[in-house]
Amino acid sequence: MPKFSHETPTIESIAITYKISIDSLAAYRTSIARLASCLLPVPDEFVGLTVDGLNAVFATQRIELDTLLCFSLLSTVEAMFRMDYSVRCQARKPRDDVTARLRAIYREQGLRADFSEDILHARREARPELAGDIGDLTAAFRYRHWLAHGRCWVPKRARRYDFWTVYRICEQATAPLAPLVGSYS
Repeated sequence: MPKFSHETPTIESIAITYKISIDSLAAYRTSIARLASCLLPVPDEFVGLTVDGLNAVFATQRIELDTLLCFSLLSTVEAMFRMDYSVRCQARKPRDDVTARLRAIYREQGLRADFSEDILHARREARPELAGDIGDLTAAFRYRHWLAHGRCWVPKRARRYDFWTVYRICEQATAPLAPLVGSYS
């Protein structure tokens, strides 16, 4: 069985990072606004900005923070599913329909199984009651692919993603993994 790095964050730790970062961004914005209102020196990137300009800069930063941490959440979830895949296929535990389907994929592709087409599809087939959660995760991964490839095309998605939307999708989709998470070593 492969040795895992133990550097994969949890979705909960990413949520804490998000909250601290958003609070810090708001505090920094307030600090810059106070300096400017008292005609004290501000960092170069804020010199000459109006209040609306300052608000626009911080709104852009918040969107970028949101985007980066959505990417981190989705990358973490993929790692969790891949570790689960590895454990199920190589340790053959637990003995259930999900493991049986994943082992069939493993016999053909080893650790090179495609995340969406193989790993998630096998879970959806084995556990039809999770189809909605897996469908939401699959759609969120199209957003991740758009982020990963530099946001260079106009995405074809009806749903808008923000951090808490992606967090809830990840939380729901990974809930069935919880019993195995402690066995990753």
